[in-house]
Amino acid sequence: MKEYVRKYFMLRRHNFQVAVKKAKRSKMCYAFLAPYAILFTVFYILPVVTSIFFSFTYYNILESPRFIGLQNYSRLLHSSNFLLAGRNTLVFIACSTPLLLALSLCTAIALLSGRPDKSRPAHADEAHCSIRTLLYLLPFAIPVAALTGVWKIIFSRYG
Repeated sequence: MKEYVRKYFMLRRHNFQVAVKKAKRSKMCYAFLAPYAILFTVFYILPVVTSIFFSFTYYNILESPRFIGLQNYSRLLHSSNFLLAGRNTLVFIACSTPLLLALSLCTAIALLSGRPDKSRPAHADEAHCSIRTLLYLLPFAIPVAALTGVWKIIFSRYG
């Protein structure tokens, strides 16, 4: 048995090494990776790099960027609005996380403690499963609804 297992893993390792060598020789893999690499660079890497660059400059559309170092970050850390936003974020996280976890735990316990009734027809069990699924997925939808309400307030006329 040990000999069979050893031969099996040696064969798998050999096949993997052969596949890697063939892939390295093949230029086709680069053709398949190129669109993803280009889109990833243009829409993820480039905006991050330019944002970091502009964070160290004073820039408006009419003038070319002027390097000011860490002055933007210093001004940000001394801003009362930034400190208030940071405090509000921490309070929101501290309140919503335990509540969401407790709600999820209670829902999971309620779902797992119910036993299907064998005397009911099959379609009744399907409806029961749908309700259980709804109850299970509801805690995942609540933060999205709350966030939608927050953005609605932010973009309101007086928000």
